[in-house]
Amino acid sequence: MTKRARRRVLVLLLLCAAAGGFAGRHRIRRFAKRMRASAALQDRAALSSEEPPFSRLAASQIGYAPQMKKQFSSPRAFASFRVVDERSGAAVFQGGPPVRQVHTDLLGAIDTVWVGDFSALSASGRYRIVADGGMESHPFEVGAGVFDAPLRAVQRWFYYQRAFTAVDAAHAEGPWTHPSDAALAPPGVRKGWHDAGDFSLYTASANAALFWLLEAFSDFAPADDDTNIPESGNGIPDLLDEARWELEWELSIQDASGGFRNTTCQEGYGRYGTNRPSDIDPVAHFADVAELPQRQ
Repeated sequence: MTKRARRRVLVLLLLCAAAGGFAGRHRIRRFAKRMRASAALQDRAALSSEEPPFSRLAASQIGYAPQMKKQFSSPRAFASFRVVDERSGAAVFQGGPPVRQVHTDLLGAIDTVWVGDFSALSASGRYRIVADGGMESHPFEVGAGVFDAPLRAVQRWFYYQRAFTAVDAAHAEGPWTHPSDAALAPPGVRKGWHDAGDFSLYTASANAALFWLLEAFSDFAPADDDTNIPESGNGIPDLLDEARWELEWELSIQDASGGFRNTTCQEGYGRYGTNRPSDIDPVAHFADVAELPQRQ
């Protein structure tokens, strides 16, 4: 819808509202607001150029460390390719034919992909790959620090899942905040991570996450204490601080017999996307944890 056409519709709506009194004008204004929002979305959609699937060479968008294996895949056969410096446009690497073909039934009409290798490129920079047939990749980085930001983001994800606490602006680094929901916890239950997009907490998924967090610490001993979680700067690696947050929840649901209960969960849920801490009645909607079978 063009701007001129939208203007004519709005004028017509306002004339109708004038004839319908205050209540009519109120309804018309709400309708007009929705219409303007819809028109804005249509305008943005018209400006965007969504690419067809598999229209580019597939290279890692996280990037590659200088000495690691570097490969890409193509939905078409190619005889050669080059890696181009994104800033200067100069070719910095020339590659030959695919190093292998992979047959697949997972990509619809595409049943074969061809894999190219440019592992010999070790110089840091921002590049794209161009095949002899003209297909290109999106730009990507080669450098020693390409995994730093993704690793930090993955570790910080656990902070956003924290239960029975506030997610505050100082640590959220964005609009993803909410006030404390500690009052919703069953008696004696504290901390923990929410599971997926709801307010339940499960030992099964928690234990898997804890295993890999602690295994990562055992293997690599990361000392980072500056990922901007509430415990940052306390002299303890943030990875261990985050693991402790979940372990304290598990201790809080330990049964007198020594066993651990399975779930801290909300009794009922609304439609996906409508469940918010502020909408939960802790008395009517939160259940106590459910017990696992006790060990003999």
